[in-house]
Amino acid sequence: MTEAARALWARLHEAGVVAVAEAPAAAHTPWFIHALLGICAWFAAGFLMGFFGLLISDLFRNEAGLIVIGLMLCAGALALLRAVGGNVFLGQFALPFSLTGQGMIAIGAAQFGSGFNEFAVGMAMQVVGVLMATLSAQPAHRFLSSAMALCGLALTLFEHGGLGLLPPVFAAGAAAFWLGARESLPRAHYAAWRPAMHAVNLALLGSVWFTGRPLGFEPAISSLLLAQIIAWGGPLLAVIWLVSVFGLLRARGLAPLSAPALPLLAAALLLALLLFPAPGVLATLMLMLLGFAAAERSVLAVGMIGLLVYLARYYYQLDISLLAKSGVLVASGLALLGLRLVPRVLERRA
Repeated sequence: MTEAARALWARLHEAGVVAVAEAPAAAHTPWFIHALLGICAWFAAGFLMGFFGLLISDLFRNEAGLIVIGLMLCAGALALLRAVGGNVFLGQFALPFSLTGQGMIAIGAAQFGSGFNEFAVGMAMQVVGVLMATLSAQPAHRFLSSAMALCGLALTLFEHGGLGLLPPVFAAGAAAFWLGARESLPRAHYAAWRPAMHAVNLALLGSVWFTGRPLGFEPAISSLLLAQIIAWGGPLLAVIWLVSVFGLLRARGLAPLSAPALPLLAAALLLALLLFPAPGVLATLMLMLLGFAAAERSVLAVGMIGLLVYLARYYYQLDISLLAKSGVLVASGLALLGLRLVPRVLERRA
């Protein structure tokens, strides 16, 4: 217990609110016990679902039955998650049933019609994922249900050749939450929706992996408007990056045209101009910036790991000689060393 908590407890005891002078020691379960309980719960749920799957194997040929059983599984998982409180085993036990129920609903929706309907699957995953994430306050369940909804969104857009829309949309959502919601939302609401935004962070990295130019594959383009939007995906990410830098400076109380802020804005603009052909690198830099701005170590760590992966991938896919790549690395290192000296120069002038 911290000193502030002890002082508060002493004041409560003096006021007669609590009877004992010393606060009771909080029971603390080690993290590895939580991990083992979670693993055991997933194994138990998996075997139980396999048992029921063998009993009702013909159910997968009936789309209406799939949807009904899926809804029952989702409702049961929600009821169990609300009833277990802090029980780690039961909380983790409910998660596979929820994901199985969501998957069964999506499979049932796919079987309506003459063939496999990707659009129906994507819409079903979005609707059910959003509902399950909203109705459950359990962080892991909210993260997984949000990831399910985001996968449904990607599947829906893939069906219409619009995967290139995803990186700017995810980047804008992440920037709005990590920069603005921390100050504007109540603390409880901010903490409640952090797991969902972690899913958005990972979705941003996955979307630039598959839709980035010149990285990844080119999705089918069904209209000239979509072709133009996809072509502008990198520049849109660059604009969101600049807006994020601008918002961070304002949050730190720096005027955009002040002497300390101008070099930082110039550096951000230079990075945007250099990196918009490599949206994966730009997206990871944005996550690092947002993690620093929101004091979220997990966001910062995801951005750093993603940056290493995308730099390696971009480096080996560039269609230039090894000598030219070496020159780019040397120039990048010199530029980073120069940027490191900028704060010291500004401090001396101040």
